[in-house]
Amino acid sequence: MLATVINAKHRSHPLLVLQDKSFTPILPASLTLDYTRLFQGKLVRGQAISASAQTFAPGTPVTEIPKSALAFFAQNGISDEEWTRVYHFDGSEYQIIVNDLKEKGKTGRQFNLALLLGVKNMLETGSPDIPKGILIDMCKHYASHDSANFSSIMKKQKNIFLAQGKNWVLTIPGQKKAAELIKNLAS
Repeated sequence: MLATVINAKHRSHPLLVLQDKSFTPILPASLTLDYTRLFQGKLVRGQAISASAQTFAPGTPVTEIPKSALAFFAQNGISDEEWTRVYHFDGSEYQIIVNDLKEKGKTGRQFNLALLLGVKNMLETGSPDIPKGILIDMCKHYASHDSANFSSIMKKQKNIFLAQGKNWVLTIPGQKKAAELIKNLAS
């Protein structure tokens, strides 16, 4: 079978592209992954790869990042390095890991947390949902919960957050704002 080795400048390891257009990474004998990697034509998260077998080690949990999240990052020019400064995958879910939301007031911090939560859910489920209860908990954690004005803050941003029952979803303009925020927080 014919094969081609590709050394793209954004990859830390070359890929062996087989004639059937499948991908095989060329890796050192032992490698632990804690970030996103292109493997067999898909971006995946994993723990360990056996270079001799060229497959993920048995029992290794591998979870694909939803296509909508990959498209979001690609369309907005967000690199893996940038988004992994804002989100951390702990093996089962993503966590927002920024300390400074770069906003002084509660309204601005709530707005930024809602944007980040929408992208967090996009990473986990493929949908930019913003559950009210989780947003409230996050606002309390970041000392930005304003119980008297919580819902009105979200309602004032109709072009950013679309109401769905008691929850919200990021609109396309909201996703653009979230992308700008991720780039700002990662710098």
